Amino acid sequence: MNYQGVLNLIQLCKKTGRELIQISTVSIAGENVGGKFPQEKKLYESELYFGQSLSNKYIDTKFRAEKAVLEAAAQGMKGKVIRVGNLMSRVSDGEFQINSVTNGFMRTLRGYVALGRFPVSMLDMPTEFSPIDATAEAIVKLSAVSGEFTVFHAYSSYLIQMADVIEQMNELGILVETVSDEEFRQTLFAALEDEENNELISGLIAYASSDADHSAVYIDADNSFTAKALYRLGFKWPMPDRVYLKNALKALETLGFFDGRL
Repeated sequence: MNYQGVLNLIQLCKKTGRELIQISTVSIAGENVGGKFPQEKKLYESELYFGQSLSNKYIDTKFRAEKAVLEAAAQGMKGKVIRVGNLMSRVSDGEFQINSVTNGFMRTLRGYVALGRFPVSMLDMPTEFSPIDATAEAIVKLSAVSGEFTVFHAYSSYLIQMADVIEQMNELGILVETVSDEEFRQTLFAALEDEENNELISGLIAYASSDADHSAVYIDADNSFTAKALYRLGFKWPMPDRVYLKNALKALETLGFFDGRL
């Protein structure tokens, strides 16, 4: 779907003269394996492939779709690629997609709740929340832009720390204790031994595997060019404050997303 479906759309747009707006992901930045790039390396709007690892199947298909769109655009098809980030709850009311479990970040949160533990070393880990309604508005504005620019990074300019998320969860009664990395690791591996728990902690399995191999890290992206373009188009990303986080977490709790403890 991610790749072949886009190839079909390219053929349709070539035939009809329509413009193709391809919604991609900044995850095509891939992984930095074995320190191949400096730690500060980021994916810019002007880049596609720079030697990053694309071993993840989802990322690989999104990458190949982008490549096909940009090649078609270079040959005369009207088209743009808009890469999005961590799609999250609406800023208007905190509502999230009904199939929350398919969102990678949400699966991770559910894993922490299931364990009732969070590693202290990750409290300052930055994370980005792109409200889905704000993202949609940004996409519409960027889609209407004329000119030579074909790639945009439509994700929130604001970063928050995981400590803020954990704090709001605890205030709502979704209890997650901050523990030492060693205690978290022991709790996680004990839970992984029980196959019945695998679904609840599926979002943390990558943590378990990466714990043994720190040679591969995901590469971040930069959206400063797109942020400036959106400012000129009259759009500004909403700040993910305490009210937003609380509404988003409360909506998920209402759906029973965090039900189930080990």
